Amino acid sequence: MKRIFVGILVAALAVWLALALFARVSGRNIALNTAADLPAGTETMTVYAVNKMGLSGKYYIKAMVGVNSYTFKLAEDFSALAYEPGVAGAVYMLDYNSPADFYTQWYESFVLSEESGTVFEFMFEGDELVFLTDTTGYSPPDGPPMEGAQLPEGVVYVEEFELQSDPGDNMSAEGGAKALFSAILFEHADFYTPGDAVTIALTGLDTIDGGDAYLYTVTTADGESQHAVNYAGDVYVLLGGAYQFIYGGLGSIIPIDEERAMFIVERWMGAWLDEGMALVSKGEGEVNGQHAFLIDLGTNTDEKFTAERHYALTDDGGFWLLDVLSDTWGPAAAE
Repeated sequence: MKRIFVGILVAALAVWLALALFARVSGRNIALNTAADLPAGTETMTVYAVNKMGLSGKYYIKAMVGVNSYTFKLAEDFSALAYEPGVAGAVYMLDYNSPADFYTQWYESFVLSEESGTVFEFMFEGDELVFLTDTTGYSPPDGPPMEGAQLPEGVVYVEEFELQSDPGDNMSAEGGAKALFSAILFEHADFYTPGDAVTIALTGLDTIDGGDAYLYTVTTADGESQHAVNYAGDVYVLLGGAYQFIYGGLGSIIPIDEERAMFIVERWMGAWLDEGMALVSKGEGEVNGQHAFLIDLGTNTDEKFTAERHYALTDDGGFWLLDVLSDTWGPAAAE
């Protein structure tokens, strides 16, 4: 009887050791930090890894604060708001509504794009992370996306014009549509939010600046705009009956002039203009040390124009609103 008991004890010990070894190998014994481990006053952390703990199946992140690395468990109801990483294609803000969603979408894209880390503000409940907010800011791609990039949710490419030949080594019509979407988003980050309905329709071919180009109509809830993209990826917009270059295949942006500044602000102020307000150009000036085009928003009658808000568009594409009381310019929001 004693031998049987010892045999059972040895067998149980072997099973326990095997399970312990498996747990160690599979990562179950990962040392987790708590919120109290962070330096006092810490508001942001740089997330560089997301993984799953072995047997438990729980997700955790690895993050840097200063020169120190920390590991935190993600809550079951974890969510995050972050820019989709990517070396090709538009960068846009997405919601991630579970730890698994954050891992399989954000982190896998993050790894593929060879990023070094993204800065997040954070929120804890107890010692579990429940929310991260990406604070890296909008980071446009180096150039317009080429073949293989994916248009995001809600953005649809259609061909209303039938192409008669293969583009060969040149950019395809669908590739041009992706380049166009990227270029618009580059100069106006609020043009699209996930789920917005956007249609990019191929409508023809033409010669622009001496080269062949695809013609497109972009349709959103705010209306339509006409564009062209040549085989090199240069993007144009139709203004005043002529195509104006706005974005180069190598990522170059042309200087903003008064007409283009007014066009950009009109797109930003669409909601106000739909309600009967008007924009009036006030010439050029300087805003926060940069050259800028000054544009007022107000009500327009047969007798006079009454300015209610004062905006500026700087040469770097910055959009500014004047605080009349303090006489200072601060970032403006598209409305």
